Amino acid sequence: DGNSAVSAWPKIAGQHEGYIARQTRMVRDQQRNVPEMYPMVMNLSDEDIADIAAYFASQTLQPGVADEALVD
Repeated sequence: DGNSAVSAWPKIAGQHEGYIARQTRMVRDQQRNVPEMYPMVMNLSDEDIADIAAYFASQTLQPGVADEALVD
């Protein structure tokens, strides 16, 4: 749903559709170096990317929760 449980990975739920699509195309076209993401997007068509971007943009962003042991 675009709400990453891993703090090192961004939450993209509710992100602007155009932003998601542009950034994904840039990774696919190797204009943005994100080696962890490239294998997942390298074979996507522009239509695939538009569909994925629309899906994640329609999702609801869930707030993160701080680890109480680290709050201080």
